[in-house]
Amino acid sequence: MWARLFRSGTVPLAVPASAVDRRVVVQRSCFTIHGTDERNFEALLLETDLPAREEFGKFLIPRSDAPKWLEELDEPGMSFSTVYPDLSGLTTELKFRFGPKPAHKYVKGKCDEA
Repeated sequence: MWARLFRSGTVPLAVPASAVDRRVVVQRSCFTIHGTDERNFEALLLETDLPAREEFGKFLIPRSDAPKWLEELDEPGMSFSTVYPDLSGLTTELKFRFGPKPAHKYVKGKCDEA
């Protein structure tokens, strides 16, 4: 089924990136060639058995849980500077680790959308 759709140019195709950029290499990124079907990836995937096979999933994390998740990801070494290995990623990580904490107040229900 997928081979036929790829050949038809209907669905997006992920192409592994070469070592063009350090960020691309570290993130193990792919480029996508978009087909003529303009629906988003989620809508396209729902027509396949991939979600049922748990090949793809969607995680919605409430904003109130974000600090906890960032700490959890940091333990095995996933941080802003490893995901974005450039000066911008390092700057963001340093601000996150050593800068002032955000002063906003969490209002239940207002910030829960991802």
